[in-house]
Amino acid sequence: MFLRIFKPILPIFFIFSTASAQVTKQRVDSLNARAKEVTDFDSSIALADKAIEHAKSINYTKGLTAAVLTKGVHLFNRNQFEEALQFLNNWEKVILESGEVAKMSHLYALRGNCYSRLLFFDKSRECLNQALIYAEQITERQAKNNNLARIYSIFGNNITGNTAIPLNVDSLLYYRKKSFMYGNKVSGKGNPKAFALIQAVGIGRAYFMKKNYDSAKHYFNLSLALSKEHNLEKYAVEIYMGYGDINIDKKELDKAVTNYKKALSLALRTKNVGNIKACNKKLASLYEEIGNLEKSQEHLKQFSKLTDSLIPVDSRAVKTASEMIVKDKEVVFKGKKANYTLVIAICTLAAAGLTYFWLRFRKRHRRVDQLLTEKRQHLNEKLVYLKTKTLNDKIDDDVLKDIINLAVDNDPAFLIKFQEYHPVFTQRLMERAPNLVTTDLLICAQLRLGFYTKEIARYTRTSVRSVEGKKYRIRKKLDIPASDDINVWMMQV
Repeated sequence: MFLRIFKPILPIFFIFSTASAQVTKQRVDSLNARAKEVTDFDSSIALADKAIEHAKSINYTKGLTAAVLTKGVHLFNRNQFEEALQFLNNWEKVILESGEVAKMSHLYALRGNCYSRLLFFDKSRECLNQALIYAEQITERQAKNNNLARIYSIFGNNITGNTAIPLNVDSLLYYRKKSFMYGNKVSGKGNPKAFALIQAVGIGRAYFMKKNYDSAKHYFNLSLALSKEHNLEKYAVEIYMGYGDINIDKKELDKAVTNYKKALSLALRTKNVGNIKACNKKLASLYEEIGNLEKSQEHLKQFSKLTDSLIPVDSRAVKTASEMIVKDKEVVFKGKKANYTLVIAICTLAAAGLTYFWLRFRKRHRRVDQLLTEKRQHLNEKLVYLKTKTLNDKIDDDVLKDIINLAVDNDPAFLIKFQEYHPVFTQRLMERAPNLVTTDLLICAQLRLGFYTKEIARYTRTSVRSVEGKKYRIRKKLDIPASDDINVWMMQV
């Protein structure tokens, strides 16, 4: 009876269900496209989340993997490297089982980029080499060029990011130009041109390092034209910063201010924390050079605020990345049965790998403990030293410890904190020598706290000779007799 009644409308119901599913897939694809095009990272991530939700509900793997990678990219661009790694790790199995080699290549390249930013360069190279293997298997020319452009771009980033070894600008140019070559082959409008744009900026940066300003400006101009033509202004921050750096070298300070302000405006609009921080730092230094100390302090405070907010996140990110490196050593096998010999071999390798990393982390932990012990000892010595002297500004031990810690860590907030609790000291110095700049006041504050030349050089990561030169100029400005001990003189101000 039931079938007799509903049999005539079953085909209609079937057609409606199929159409609904098709529309939903189109909706996922539309959300993914919008997520790639939207400038604001928060909006892009929200669209990607919605696409993931829709794709999961209808088991649309292609749309799901696309949305996952889009969100991973935007988490990375927002400097949330820890969250990006965790997120990609959760979806790794889905992407690998999809069999889409282009997305598998993208996954490993993105993970390599995250590890690079967290300074795990060996792990980054390992991921990039795996990304290259998958990229070479891609048959579709557009996708292959896009992935190869991405991979060679990150290889270049590893060169600039690894400060433990000398920067080889020629090697950097090799990777940047190779990435630009593949990126420029990618056809289409909008986001497909992003890699060509980014690498044009990178090539300009490399030529700037070689003081070849004409070539640098040529590539910056090329990247700016691409950003305007393809509506990719979120990538234009680095372009204006590059223009500003050239202006600085050419002593065109007014033009530099204009370009850095354009960069900061774009960084604020896209909510890219790393770029906002970099722009504020450059503007603080530039305004100090111009002599506008009020503006310099304003941007320095913004830089310090962002630095403070990122410190806990960076610490957690390094810890999470370390844990993921160990987990990544586990090999994923497909198939229902495994050979017992192979299982034993894997367990042995895993144990060896874990032992290696445990010993490595233990060694690093011991080194950190040693540095902390030295820091505590140094702090106690400074406290004893300061208590034996006469201070015009009375201050409790806890605050004093905080200020000394900031100085030892070379924290940009040190001078701001010092001036809050020693306003009289700074005021008297400025009355005696109004031409003192921020870097002079920084040295004066460290001298008042009892820091010697070698200590200042060590904590500010400069040479002893450089510090001695700064002290000499401060003596001249403040008219301190050569026979007077400068530390004692500062204590008596």
